[in-house]
Amino acid sequence: MTTTSLLQLLQQKLKLRGSKNKSKVIFKGKRSRKISNQSSEPKLPVIPNPRLFTNLQWPEESQPTATQRAPDGRSLSSPTIGQCAAHLALLECFSHLKRRVMLSEKLNAKFEILPEHEEGHRMVYADGNDDSVGIRVGEKPTAHQERKWELFVELAVDRFESWWAGVDSEAAQRGQARAEASSETQNFSWTSDLPPLDILMVWHAYMLNPHCYYEDCLRHNKLSLYDHGFPWAKINEAIDKERWIYSHPISFSKFSNLDSSVGHVGVSLAQDLLDTLESSPEKKALKALQCPMCQKDTVPQVIHISLIGEQLKVHKLKTDYEHHLLNQRRMPATILHVSGDLVGQEITPHDPAPRYVANLLRVAFPDPNKLLEHRSIASIEEHLRELAQGMPTVQENENLPQREQMKLIDALLSRYRENSSVFALNLKDAVIRQGSFVDKMNNILWIRSPNLEGTLIRARERYQKFLQLIACHPKLMFVPTLDIDIIWHTQQLCPKQYYTYSTTVCKGRYIDHDDKIPQEGTGGLDDGFEVTKRVWKEDFPEAEDYALCLCWHCERKKDYRGSDSIPSAKELEITVQKEVEYYRAVEIARREHAPAPRQT
Repeated sequence: MTTTSLLQLLQQKLKLRGSKNKSKVIFKGKRSRKISNQSSEPKLPVIPNPRLFTNLQWPEESQPTATQRAPDGRSLSSPTIGQCAAHLALLECFSHLKRRVMLSEKLNAKFEILPEHEEGHRMVYADGNDDSVGIRVGEKPTAHQERKWELFVELAVDRFESWWAGVDSEAAQRGQARAEASSETQNFSWTSDLPPLDILMVWHAYMLNPHCYYEDCLRHNKLSLYDHGFPWAKINEAIDKERWIYSHPISFSKFSNLDSSVGHVGVSLAQDLLDTLESSPEKKALKALQCPMCQKDTVPQVIHISLIGEQLKVHKLKTDYEHHLLNQRRMPATILHVSGDLVGQEITPHDPAPRYVANLLRVAFPDPNKLLEHRSIASIEEHLRELAQGMPTVQENENLPQREQMKLIDALLSRYRENSSVFALNLKDAVIRQGSFVDKMNNILWIRSPNLEGTLIRARERYQKFLQLIACHPKLMFVPTLDIDIIWHTQQLCPKQYYTYSTTVCKGRYIDHDDKIPQEGTGGLDDGFEVTKRVWKEDFPEAEDYALCLCWHCERKKDYRGSDSIPSAKELEITVQKEVEYYRAVEIARREHAPAPRQT
């Protein structure tokens, strides 16, 4: 049977609502290859519609009409449809990269991944309609493939650290203040600085932790980078939306001679990490750790990783403390109050939190080297808590209640418990956690749906209501739906705009995005979601229910609301069914590198 006839058979089987016993057609995942255009028939419509990928600049650059304004006159607006669409496209590139890494046999030896007898990673498709698209049922990577991805992400984080140190280095060397950094952004250009995909992926996960990102940009003099945010126009130009391939500009000259530390393989920051690892003659590419005692690079055996990791965390705290004493650099977790309110950039008599942390450390460790007497962060935490409880007036503790003192100690040490890097959080773990959201977007696949524009328009409206809930109920935890979350994430990728929007709408609070909250249990995401549904219904009684079906079919039906072109409910159902079936058939054809079907 030919590919075309097979495709026609698949199209005939596509149903609007799949039966409970869905028949599955399994295609093993393969690396993307060039599509052969054997048919002269036009591919109509172009999916996704190029018209949506416009207006990629932020309000200060494009100056759109603002529906809200901050007290100083700056415009307040949610991300544009184009930015959200470009974000969805970028997430597909991340998903494609992850699949390539998991399927790469060449990385097995370099990462010392042993052969396994488990069933390999596979792509699964269904004839019926599941909760979202009706094409993909799921992916089942093996434990070894997941480990391979984790090792790849570790190397990507190393490269990001080198990029972070080099980008905007002139501003960092001058140590300029925020006002000066802000003026610098007018000349800041991404023309030749757009990084490869692995670095962009780490930066993406980093920005989705707004408090940590703000803190690090302030502490490391990266505020011009903070003010600029994601260069969506450049990123959009670099994405092939047919194959989900990201090609960064070859003019990445600023960092072409800068190598990153990736074990035995030296990789220029201008090179694609996966392609370089696969083509390298080196046999291994494991991340090397520097022993904090002898200062030598080593790839430790598993039995020693825990010990060295704890020592590295203690050294990180010691280094930060030394910078604080010598250069007056603020200690981590003292930039923002736990509530999200701003403390301020300078320590003043009105800022008791950072003063308390600094004074407590001076009493506990007058000599930073004393920290090395403790073998773990847990030991340091125990010492600080005992000291705080035994000396409730640690050098004029600014009248802080002891409960508040414990919160400040916990906030400080949270930067070190699972993290020995220069950053405020463990970026490898952040990327892995974001992988869950990438998978969800890849499964629901709005970027290939007939309802993309309508879904994003409605999501922006729901996002604005979501922020209003947070503003009106500051003591409650609210959990976003997928459509709200993509808008929220997109706005966080322009930190300066998100900072302004959040602190204005939420009355001075810079709302964090915590992706470490467990799904189940008291105070988990499940509980928070139930609270959100209840309060949403109370505060917005005229709005749709909070928990909606967001599949292609339901979302496409919403696009026709108020339209006179569909006279009856039956005709609407038939029209939506045909559209969804067609878009699904086009997506199957794309994955099978077959000609796109004609639209009837």
